[in-house]
Amino acid sequence: ACCGIGGLYNYDPLIYCGYPPLKQSCNDPSSYISWDGIHYTEVVNKWLAHTVFEELMNTIPRLGSLCPSST
Repeated sequence: ACCGIGGLYNYDPLIYCGYPPLKQSCNDPSSYISWDGIHYTEVVNKWLAHTVFEELMNTIPRLGSLCPSST
């Protein structure tokens, strides 16, 4: 987690981001997967959205294949 207290994965479910003694987060959130041990960072949300939309676009049939060709 980018915002944490230390230890394994920088996460403690009893100490949330913003509560004492935690007063700061990592310098580069884009290099982390989790913001606070529960929520994804912006970079992961962007990656997930890109992946989902790309997969969706790859599964939609092409418009040309939906219309019969006219000769």
